[in-house]
Amino acid sequence: MTEATRIRFLSTSLIIGFFMMWEVLCILLNVSDLVLPRPSESAA
Repeated sequence: MTEATRIRFLSTSLIIGFFMMWEVLCILLNVSDLVLPRPSESAA
């Protein structure tokens, strides 16, 4: 794996992980959609 491919993979993984944690924390902490909408709500 080249250096550029590894950096691209890590960047993509970080972005996906960020949105997954955002979704999970909003569900676990029962955050209102008016305060902070979940990524799945924004995409829909």
